[in-house]
Amino acid sequence: MSQLVIVFGYEASAVREYFGDHYQGVPVEFAAQTAQHGTADAVRAATLALDEGPFAVLNGDAVYDHDSLSTLYDTVPAVGSFEVDNPCACGVLHTDTTGSGTWTTGVTEKPVDPPSNLIYAGAYAFSAATQEWLAVEESERGELELTDVFSWPCREPMVRMIPSERWLDVGRP
Repeated sequence: MSQLVIVFGYEASAVREYFGDHYQGVPVEFAAQTAQHGTADAVRAATLALDEGPFAVLNGDAVYDHDSLSTLYDTVPAVGSFEVDNPCACGVLHTDTTGSGTWTTGVTEKPVDPPSNLIYAGAYAFSAATQEWLAVEESERGELELTDVFSWPCREPMVRMIPSERWLDVGRP
């Protein structure tokens, strides 16, 4: 990882104090999301601080295992996945096993009849071109959803699914 960009909207001073200018040897930049307007809006707030290359997005309210993140960072485009017993309360991944692996072809938020038991774990690795796709329409919830941005690279079987060995959504334990 060459750079860490942290988007904040709450407890900004505590976040800045904790991470500082460098975290574990990695330069840190901060971007403010002035209003809670969705995950795509948070990523858009970070774009001015991003390098021109590929980038990863991790939800700040999730805990991931190191090896899965390492694989995610090395695989672009990719999405972190996790198998759950009841996926109806999550974003559920659509999959395809065409060719040499399992690919993600889309995601459905909180479906009544889930297409799989694999959820997206709030971890993505995007190509630099993804920054051009951040101008999405507001969802029914009135937010700019990163899952809508994610639908662009899913149009072709090219988004790798990276299974997480351990994952915890601390916002919903």
